[in-house]
Amino acid sequence: MARVSNPASLNLIRPEVDANLAQVEAQISSFVEDRENPAILGACVENLHQVHGALRIADLPGAIELAEGLTRVLRQVQDKGDAAVEEDFAALGQGIMVLGHYLEYVQLHHAAWPQLLLPAINQVRAAAGQAPLHEGFFLPLAVFPAAPAVTRLELSPAQLTALVRRIRAMYQTSLIPVLRDQGDV
Repeated sequence: MARVSNPASLNLIRPEVDANLAQVEAQISSFVEDRENPAILGACVENLHQVHGALRIADLPGAIELAEGLTRVLRQVQDKGDAAVEEDFAALGQGIMVLGHYLEYVQLHHAAWPQLLLPAINQVRAAAGQAPLHEGFFLPLAVFPAAPAVTRLELSPAQLTALVRRIRAMYQTSLIPVLRDQGDV
């Protein structure tokens, strides 16, 4: 879970985002009923672009990814026109609904869990013909420092044998207490 860095920005943009999502949903419903009017989808793309920009301001990576996917699918539907399939509309409807609920969750709890959006994001990506995101996509990875440079030891065979024996003795000495503790279990 990540704390929302600036909940005030989400409070400011949320009404506009909700209004745009409601408009997009209504316009998609209108297009489904009357597929002869592709101009409806142009306004949808513009509204989703505004939603995407607002979510970038709020810095919600999962919501940004979902909005980008919705825009891609909507453009794809716009290009297909009458040939658009039901899966595209189902992905759009599901994505819009989940995005609205997710923003409500983030606003109430002041915590962003972009992993919650992965099923909807992957459904939208599948409708757009893209590969799904893996489960750890939104998890922050710890960055490890670079390994130190290794210097090669120049040892004679006798010195190497003595060093190996010494390391072996240290290993065995350290292993004895570990093995004794396991014998009690």
